[in-house]
Amino acid sequence: MSLKETRKRENYTLEELSLVTDINPKILGFYESGYRDINGAKLGTLLTLCEALSCDLEDILTGEVLQMWQMYKLEREGDNDG
Repeated sequence: MSLKETRKRENYTLEELSLVTDINPKILGFYESGYRDINGAKLGTLLTLCEALSCDLEDILTGEVLQMWQMYKLEREGDNDG
C-alpha cells in the first residue's frame, strides 16, 4: 500500500489529514507523489501519520526501507519465541 492509498482508504483529503496531523498538505502531497521520499521522513512524522490513518508502518513505507522493517520485525518475533 502507499500513503495515498492508505489516506483514501480512511476517506481523508490531503487537507483533512493535514489538519489532523499538523503536517503541511504540500509536504503530504510531496510524499504521495514521490517528490519527497517518505522513507526519509522523521520517525515522529511516520508515527503521527500511522496514528491518524490507523495503520502500520508497513502501510506507508516503500522499497528497501519497507523490506528492512519487515526483516527487523521477523527477527524480533524470532527472538521472542524463544
